[in-house]
Amino acid sequence: MCRKSIALEGERWFNVFGNAIVARAGSETALGGVNAELSIDELDVVASTDGVVVVSRVTRTLRTLNGIKEQPVSVTIKVDPILKLDGNVRIDLTTAHAVEVSGNLIVGSRILAQARYLFEET
Repeated sequence: MCRKSIALEGERWFNVFGNAIVARAGSETALGGVNAELSIDELDVVASTDGVVVVSRVTRTLRTLNGIKEQPVSVTIKVDPILKLDGNVRIDLTTAHAVEVSGNLIVGSRILAQARYLFEET
């Protein structure tokens, strides 16, 4: 689902006066997953179940010479499972999962889902 780049050392450059500009080293970002697994080298995240991907991150604010920059401290990739239901019947359901209905909902059906929604036209 995603691949993290390795933090590298910055390159040393010179300004117009010939003075060295010291580069900052790159910073590491912690990567984690829920219903997703990290590779052995912790650079790749692979889903361990079908579902809706939700990405959340924690950032910190840095002041640089070029202004203010947000830098991620950690990124969590979560896969919310999808509950798949057959339509064309009356449904009365409360769930914490995303819901996918194949077919039509019958009048009087009720689905209460406390999850993020993904709408896709077919």
